Amino acid sequence: MEQELERVCRDVDKFVDSDPGDQLDAFMTIRAGSGGKEAQDWAQMLLRMYCKWASRCGLEVEMMDIVYADIGIRSVVLRINGPGAYGRMKTERGIHRLSRVSPYDQADRRQTSFSSIEVIPHHAKSDLFVDPKDLDVYYCCGSGPGGQAINKTEVVAVVKHLPTGIIVRSQATRSQQKNKEVAIGILRSRLVEMQREEERSEKDARRKLARKPSFGGEARRTYVLSQHPAIHDHHTEKTGRVKDVMDGDLSSLY
Repeated sequence: MEQELERVCRDVDKFVDSDPGDQLDAFMTIRAGSGGKEAQDWAQMLLRMYCKWASRCGLEVEMMDIVYADIGIRSVVLRINGPGAYGRMKTERGIHRLSRVSPYDQADRRQTSFSSIEVIPHHAKSDLFVDPKDLDVYYCCGSGPGGQAINKTEVVAVVKHLPTGIIVRSQATRSQQKNKEVAIGILRSRLVEMQREEERSEKDARRKLARKPSFGGEARRTYVLSQHPAIHDHHTEKTGRVKDVMDGDLSSLY
């Protein structure tokens, strides 16, 4: 039986998208796409869903940065900590499409909005050298809820990597220096992942992830919350119950 189990495990490894980084922590970025207030509300709904999902999986969620909007959020960066965090979260990356009768439309019309999910492993022990001369660092105030301190004190660290144009923000703490260190850590993880993607020659996959979350983009999942509510995963071709999935139970989609 042990020999048979080893053989089965070897066969499974041939088909499963395994990666040495699957056991690492992960950074998840949620961005509101086209759809105005509806998309911003949708991004906040996804934030709630993934926080609940991570809790179900026994993972810890830390908020690294958040940009509020009039309704909902424009973007948020989370660090997901725990065994196998990246391996669990990486399948969620892509465009998530919402279709419903918008509560923000006075005519009660059905609208479609989009949000994008990006997931990268946290390469905390990477020896990748980031030249300080290649960084443009400045500080700004936070936005939205958080009290007077976050709205009037320039504690949000913004780091731009000049050679690639990558911009990373952090307001994880009230310290400028610590937020700068966190932002550089996220930047380093992005650069490492960029190198790995180039080595794997996954140019097509990278283009799909980089597409603007709007009409015409390939969706990872479609959420219909009006008329006949259902959630359809376009990769696994499975459907799930709306309330269960939005409360963080994604097991029916895998």
